[in-house]
Amino acid sequence: MKKPLIILTGPTAVGKTKASIGLAKALDGEIISAESMQVYKHMDIGSAKIRPEEMQGIKHYLKTNAPDSDKSPKVLTDPNYAELLSDILKPISREIAEWEQAPYIKNTKYPNQLRIRTVNGLTVRSKSESIIALYLYTHRIPFHYEEKLIVGGIDVYPDFTLRHPVTGLPSFFSG
Repeated sequence: MKKPLIILTGPTAVGKTKASIGLAKALDGEIISAESMQVYKHMDIGSAKIRPEEMQGIKHYLKTNAPDSDKSPKVLTDPNYAELLSDILKPISREIAEWEQAPYIKNTKYPNQLRIRTVNGLTVRSKSESIIALYLYTHRIPFHYEEKLIVGGIDVYPDFTLRHPVTGLPSFFSG
């Protein structure tokens, strides 16, 4: 049975770490941290890094890997991380590949906040979003950034709209 990929996002100090440990225990899973500051080796203040005693035996990835002087860590291209999703990723169908390249209605509010350019040429609003975009791109998970979604007659723009590479089912998330 394939394990689900669950993305847990939220503001600082709301309990994401505790919730991730509970989910990982319940689903026999592992944790990948995509928080932009936690990947730095000595960035212990202001990053709410998980302590070894809090991990409760759960395997964690992307924690304290990059030297502080590395301004653009390449941790997401490490083969150990690519291995995590290798059993669930299959070649993308033609339909999903076309969806990924198709034009879509994007969020046009606050264009001055689009400041960070990703490796695939996308411009996003934060370092965390650039890490997520890099991860999705590197692992061939099709996505759109801030694509318009109508929910109950209201226009919303989730940070990322994903399509499962095999089933094509959509997922949406915002940080």
